[in-house]
Amino acid sequence: MDIDFTFIALIVGIVAAASVAGAFVLVRKRKTSHKKTQDLVHHFIEQKAKSRAKTKAELARLEKSYTNGEIDKETYDRLRNVLVTVKGKKEDETDVYKYVLKKTKKDA
Repeated sequence: MDIDFTFIALIVGIVAAASVAGAFVLVRKRKTSHKKTQDLVHHFIEQKAKSRAKTKAELARLEKSYTNGEIDKETYDRLRNVLVTVKGKKEDETDVYKYVLKKTKKDA
């Protein structure tokens, strides 16, 4: 019973090629997933910056209305409180978003 070493070498080569291909697919999948997460975070940060700028502009407009005498102190305080409360709720949403991102990173 002769063992054909060429056949054994061919089988070992096929197994090695399949292993390399599988590793390549896994690495590619992780890179794609990581890129999607980075894009999502980048978009979120941009939206957060726009939201902060908008809130800052609204507070400045409110301050200007108060200093020009268009609104009284009580109205100014109430409107400012509403703006700060809305911003606080958005910050809570940010915390939830960060928690979800952290959980997905642990799962990956």
